[in-house]
Amino acid sequence: MTPKSLRRTATAIVSALAAAAMVGCGAVGTADGSPGSEQERRNTELVRDAFTRGVSGQDSFYAILAEDVRWTVARAEQPRTYTGRAEFLRDGAGPIVSRLDGPIHAEVHELVADGDTVVARWRGVATARDGMPYVNEYVWAMTLRDERVARVDAYLDFVALDELLHRVTPAHPYVGMWVTTDGHIRQELRPDGRYDEARGERAGAYTGRYEVRGTRIDTGTTVGSPPTGRSSPTTNCTTAEWSFTASPEETAATRQTQHLVERGDVAHQL
Repeated sequence: MTPKSLRRTATAIVSALAAAAMVGCGAVGTADGSPGSEQERRNTELVRDAFTRGVSGQDSFYAILAEDVRWTVARAEQPRTYTGRAEFLRDGAGPIVSRLDGPIHAEVHELVADGDTVVARWRGVATARDGMPYVNEYVWAMTLRDERVARVDAYLDFVALDELLHRVTPAHPYVGMWVTTDGHIRQELRPDGRYDEARGERAGAYTGRYEVRGTRIDTGTTVGSPPTGRSSPTTNCTTAEWSFTASPEETAATRQTQHLVERGDVAHQL
């Protein structure tokens, strides 16, 4: 983001806060108080509708993120930028979502549009896995491109967030995992219907959806080349053998029987 666009974003944030104080919650407008362009109105509507889905996994608000989104968590001392939707959902949103018993419900106080930027000031309310409430206040400055959020600078109450992260133990991130006997390929089957596959040291080399069909698990890849189908005699025992047909580019070392490791176990070479 250029210094000029940063100044514009800061102006929009200040305008949002000031407008909220004068007109109350749920207001929508532009940074200079004008009716706004058609693009600004459309972007505002898109963001507002996305918030109604809640904030949690890929089918929530995050469904409007571009695949190459750059999401920056604006901590004063150690800001963190996630490059790509998959990385953000896994490493940014994942540690929070895994500690909550359901999605974060968004109470939108203010949406302010300025060109291709929409600033949202909102309160997130959820229940943590230990039964305690999780409440946080957010300001997200979002840049949209082709009706997708391409860049985000996220401001929030880090005291509330850190308290959640330290107090609550996360749910296990996967319901099953298999590895090749040489340990080169590892695939986690996550409870949200998606899988994450690592190849060697390449974490997240393939990601996409999976569906259990009897004794077969079908996968559809959204990142990387489609992996071959896998099938197993069962999907819920500790060391169920899976038949595996390697793709042409895979080495002979990976053309081996795979094993499914149930929830909570650590995958070792078997």
